[in-house]
Amino acid sequence: MTKKNSNLHRAAALLAALCLLASMALPVYAAETETDFSASNSETIPSDDNAENDADGTGSDISVSNLETSQKDADTTNEGSKTEPEISVPNSETITNSTDTTDKAAGAPLTEGVTGSENTAPADSAAADKTADADKTGEDSTGSEDEAGFLNEGDSADDRMITAGNAKESDIALCAGDATVQEGTKYTFYFAPPTDWIAQLNNGSTITCSFKRGNSDSASDEPTNGVRETTAKRTDDSTKDGRPIYQVDVYHNQGKETSLCPYGGFVWVKFALDKDHWVTMKGQFKGKTDYWMEVGDIADKCLDGDKLTKSSDGTTPSKEYDYDLSKWVPYADITPKHVRYGKQTMTLLNKSAQALDSVTVTFWEKDDQNGFKSVGETKTISPLPIDGQADITIPEDACAYVSFQKSDNTYIGGKQYFNFYNDEDPSDNIAVFPYDPDTRYCLIYTGDNDVRWSAPNSKTVYFDATFSDMSYKNDDAKITYGMPDAKGNLWCYMTSDDGSKPAITSQMARDRTSEIWYADVPQGYTQIRFASWEVAGTNTANNGTDTALLTIPDLSKPCFYADTSDDVIYRGGDRGGYWDELGAVRDVEKGKKGENGETKSIVDLESKTFKPQSNTKYISTTLYDYYTDYELNGNNRNTYSSNEVNKQRLTVR
Repeated sequence: MTKKNSNLHRAAALLAALCLLASMALPVYAAETETDFSASNSETIPSDDNAENDADGTGSDISVSNLETSQKDADTTNEGSKTEPEISVPNSETITNSTDTTDKAAGAPLTEGVTGSENTAPADSAAADKTADADKTGEDSTGSEDEAGFLNEGDSADDRMITAGNAKESDIALCAGDATVQEGTKYTFYFAPPTDWIAQLNNGSTITCSFKRGNSDSASDEPTNGVRETTAKRTDDSTKDGRPIYQVDVYHNQGKETSLCPYGGFVWVKFALDKDHWVTMKGQFKGKTDYWMEVGDIADKCLDGDKLTKSSDGTTPSKEYDYDLSKWVPYADITPKHVRYGKQTMTLLNKSAQALDSVTVTFWEKDDQNGFKSVGETKTISPLPIDGQADITIPEDACAYVSFQKSDNTYIGGKQYFNFYNDEDPSDNIAVFPYDPDTRYCLIYTGDNDVRWSAPNSKTVYFDATFSDMSYKNDDAKITYGMPDAKGNLWCYMTSDDGSKPAITSQMARDRTSEIWYADVPQGYTQIRFASWEVAGTNTANNGTDTALLTIPDLSKPCFYADTSDDVIYRGGDRGGYWDELGAVRDVEKGKKGENGETKSIVDLESKTFKPQSNTKYISTTLYDYYTDYELNGNNRNTYSSNEVNKQRLTVR
């Protein structure tokens, strides 16, 4: 072979290698990301059905066409013509007595997002067990700043814990007369009665909220239009001038006649104390007899009765008011800041290996110049022995920060201030967490930078949503089967082997810097179920919006690594996953075992002996195989459903 020909062959070999590398750099499921999931797609994701999720029968009904026959010629569908279902303002002429002509994208029971600050209405108090019991979940779990810094900083998700009994008492009362307590997306709005109602209000007063469903004042009353009424619940908050605030929860479930809000809005909303004290606000006029007030526009806002007074010459007559969104005030603007937890208790628990000589506890509030001013009396704890604890009362005056200064002038937690209202981002000097008088009131000290806010003798359990929160193209809020939900909410349901302990439903908090969620499990509770809605039972989910009820393993920091959505959102059932220590390298092949306990094999690679040819030039290269979502769950594609013939998910190999 001549030198010229040798160079030519080398150049050809190099070019072929470069082409191979370029082709292999493309993700194997690139075609999938170009697909919009839609009602017309042969791979339609079915509407969720949680009607059998719990014993109380909450959850949405479902009427889903056969997934395999929903479009006869799926292969030839023009991808560019596909559109996703959208929830939009209903046309009064198309709202009929039939419930099967509407979009069903609302999906599984979800809840409206909470901010974790005092600006959201308080949840029902928990029946959390604060007594000491010896069991495998009763040991304190600790976290270091390097491994889980969020333990000191909390999240925007307010941790709300209620017992199953309290949930029934509060939520069902709010939806009295309606069959759906937890079905669809939850929206909360508020009402502050005008000052001239105050003389008529007393502890036994009831304010009702009624609304006309749909968008036409002349539409027939049934089944998805008509007037519905619910009791407004008195919150623990008051306005800045001392008026009580009442809360209303409604659930939007598109086109469902049992939903309080089947179309995402109302013709009008009315609040009434008695026949002589009531106000109604109409929706925005849309022509003829059509009005529309979108529930999302008034969510987390308060209709201020005194603002109506100002528009009515100093009084608030019982009448209909025209649409005016400015009368709906953001909850944060109508309530005084940083007074909700006044007179509540904080606890400092020393779980370190040595006694603390002294700790000085000071509460703080920021002034107009953004500086810190102390509030109330400073308390000195001296000494605090090993396993000793001290209680501190939060001042009634406005304060959002607390500091724990040791005798050497350093601070417990490594930062000077804890913001316990969770209403700002953490910084070099400020840690942030959502205080809760039942579940997150105790600062457990194990070392200077090894602390967590929880309850004594509790255990923190984690949920890794890195895969379960993965979305499909353009899903936004229309495909609601992820965990957490499209609004960023994740819940858990905890049970105990002790029959005297009630089941607990708690909203989980999220690390601000990752997809790690966490909840504090009280002592004596050994099982947990995760869900993207306010779950209160153990029945099988339909589209991966829940896990099964899981036994909490005996790990230092137990973390459930949740699966992706393929193929649970297509075939239904509980979302899978596996347990491991928090921060462990994710390895589903080791985390999930085969039927006989063996390590699972995801990709079948045949092993053969390589025999180099003497007349061939070889180069070294690295090839990457991108796992599909199905394989990321520890599955071999040889086990994929035979019903997926001619489907894009099947052809991704």
